[in-house]
Amino acid sequence: MDDNSKNELASQGAEWARLSSEWYRRAITWSMLATRWANSSDASLRAMSERADAMSRQAHRLVTHLRIGALELLDAATR
Repeated sequence: MDDNSKNELASQGAEWARLSSEWYRRAITWSMLATRWANSSDASLRAMSERADAMSRQAHRLVTHLRIGALELLDAATR
C-alpha cells in the first residue's frame, strides 16, 4: 500500500474517532434527559423520556461501530 493510501486511511480513522466522541457526548445528553424526564408528572415529558432513552441506546451502538471502524482504519494505515 502506498503512503497516500495509508494517509487517507489514517485520516478517515481519525475522523471516525472524532465522530465517535461527538456521538458519545450526544448519547450521554440524551440519557441524562431521559432520566430527568422519566418521573415527570407530565405525560408528554415521560413520552419524550422514552424517546430520549431510545436515542441514547442507538447513539451508544453507533459509537461502538465508529470506534471499531476507527481502530480498523488506523490499524490498516500502519501496516
